[in-house]
Amino acid sequence: MSSWWYFLREVYFNIRRNLLMNLAAISTVLILSLIIGVFFIIVSNLNYFSQSLTNELQIVVRLKKDISNKEIDYLKNKFLNNHKISGFKFISNEEALKILQKRLKNQINITSLKGNPLPDYFEIKLKNFKDMKETANTFKKLPGVGKVNYGEGVSEKIITLNWAVHLLGYFIIILLFTAALFVVSNTIRLTVWARRREIKIMQLVGAANWFIRWPFIIEGLLQGFIGSALAFILFNFSYPFFIKVIQNEIPFLPLINPSIILSKLAINLIFTGIIVGVLGSYFSINKFLHIH
Repeated sequence: MSSWWYFLREVYFNIRRNLLMNLAAISTVLILSLIIGVFFIIVSNLNYFSQSLTNELQIVVRLKKDISNKEIDYLKNKFLNNHKISGFKFISNEEALKILQKRLKNQINITSLKGNPLPDYFEIKLKNFKDMKETANTFKKLPGVGKVNYGEGVSEKIITLNWAVHLLGYFIIILLFTAALFVVSNTIRLTVWARRREIKIMQLVGAANWFIRWPFIIEGLLQGFIGSALAFILFNFSYPFFIKVIQNEIPFLPLINPSIILSKLAINLIFTGIIVGVLGSYFSINKFLHIH
């Protein structure tokens, strides 16, 4: 316990003695946290956008004109017992005509048509959009089914976009984390170098390496925490503002609600800042101890 009090006291005096160096390290973490945060928000919203597109994907099963009620009930039971289906809706040809009239408004005079040319159909949503093509092909073989549409070609592109966004997002975050670790490590190394005589004296009197390391590691932890916390405070005020501006300009664009993304951002930023600060300090002091 006395060792921890000593470490905390050392951290306090070290921060006071090397205030400019510590401010430089905190500023470095702050700037890098802001960059990581911006990419996190962009990637998260791209993921949300692509996920929204995939959620809109559905299979439309158009039925034959001469289909019987018994065959329709058979199809309903078939869809109800299919574990890949999350939900389905039956649209009669009368309802389909009303929907078409609503969409076309006054562009075409549908009342002049003789009879109802539209078929009954099912709108089907799947639990996993990756099963779209296979499931659609299965539905084509069912009795009473005329045509099956699932946005062939478009759905594959959306699925590829979803996969590419996830992969690109993880790659960018890892790249930025590595860059942050490198920059912070070099910044902290300047602090270690400024206290090289003190470290050398501690080594000469027989202080263990772990005893020398801990004040620097705690200091790095504080630098990482303060820098990332300041970055989050900036995002906490700026993100809701920009969301309102974008939604006023592009109201149909799906964006993540601030209350959802900011809680995730707080955890990720502060955790990343602490890890970068601790590892940066550890690598810096380790290299110094090995060299000297």
